[in-house]
Amino acid sequence: MADTTLVHQKIGLTIFENSTKPLPLHIALSGYIEKSLQNYLTPEYSINISELPDSLKNVKMGILESGIGKKLSRWANTKNGEYDIIIFIKNMDAAFGYNSSVSAKASGILTKTKSIYLYSTISYYAYDTTKEKLMGYNNKGGDFLYQLKGVNLPKDLKDLTPEMVDYFTFEFKKYINSRIEYFISKSKLMTQNEITAKLSLTPKNKDFPLPDSLKNSDDPYKDDLY
Repeated sequence: MADTTLVHQKIGLTIFENSTKPLPLHIALSGYIEKSLQNYLTPEYSINISELPDSLKNVKMGILESGIGKKLSRWANTKNGEYDIIIFIKNMDAAFGYNSSVSAKASGILTKTKSIYLYSTISYYAYDTTKEKLMGYNNKGGDFLYQLKGVNLPKDLKDLTPEMVDYFTFEFKKYINSRIEYFISKSKLMTQNEITAKLSLTPKNKDFPLPDSLKNSDDPYKDDLY
């Protein structure tokens, strides 16, 4: 499992205004991702969750390597006959803006000036052990940054009320699910129609009331991190 640290990362106008602090959301991210993958993929697939050998958990890739890299690919090839498909969950590097960067091993909320984004560097790779290759998926696809428009975040996270925490927790879970759906569709584990049909069988709230204390009274500040 990738690093599932939850943080609030602030990108200021200068590097001296940048900060990264723990984010107090009600979500055990590692367990939530595992459960979500199981919910989407069963009963079409029989799922078994296991850890990588310690020697491969922090393996580094070469400059010219991509995807999961040669070492993880060789290990996955040895599992042919035991697993048809292996899903690797790992962090990807990401950098945005001028003189600023998104942590390579974190997820949570990112703010830049008046804009608020949900983000996660966690990505997913499906490896076909029979064909000995990754299934078609670009880990940088999907909405890496998802903007919450018309929303304010207190300057001090200590001022987050339980109502605010519930709102951000709900929106973050919804964001993680959208990333997982993108992965499942683009890796061809399921078609988009199959995913949509499965979601229709599981009634759930599409929206969570935005607390008045989080509403942005000003016009949303349009900002582009790319």
